[in-house]
Amino acid sequence: MQTRPRGLFRNRACRIFVSPRKRQSNDSVSKAMAERNRIFKSNSHPRNLTRLRTAALRAMSSLHMFDILLVGPVLSGNVTEHSCVDLHLFTDSQESVGLTLTALGIRHRSVQIRQQFKRRQFEKYPGYRFNLDDADFSVTIFPELLRRYSPLSLVDGKPMRRAGVKNLERLLSD
Repeated sequence: MQTRPRGLFRNRACRIFVSPRKRQSNDSVSKAMAERNRIFKSNSHPRNLTRLRTAALRAMSSLHMFDILLVGPVLSGNVTEHSCVDLHLFTDSQESVGLTLTALGIRHRSVQIRQQFKRRQFEKYPGYRFNLDDADFSVTIFPELLRRYSPLSLVDGKPMRRAGVKNLERLLSD
């Protein structure tokens, strides 16, 4: 007898019993999280956001030899205690990123990260996960040719907002 994961049944049941209008979109969930942070985490949220953005700036400065951009919740400000700093790095040599992390004394592991540039068409890109300044990082490595194109956000389906070091410094100074 073949077993099926519970998630499959749950998703199928959701499609059958919950109308598409009543299902929450990723965008509405993101807005609800922001509202939750504003109401219940008003004291700790700004500190946590500053901590993660400072860690992102340090990592981006350490990897200055690569073209690197901040994306995701740390950029948008919609973070939780468990948020990961997402970085997009552009180079044609994935190995050089791993060697640089090793040279900097940063323990890391190689991963494959799914991204989409067209709706519902996911592609896997190499990347690394590591911890720096008590923050978890996920770095996706794209070929330099894709620098001009931003992957689509899973939250709203629009191209991801991205920020370089100067924009991040501006956010930290505000």
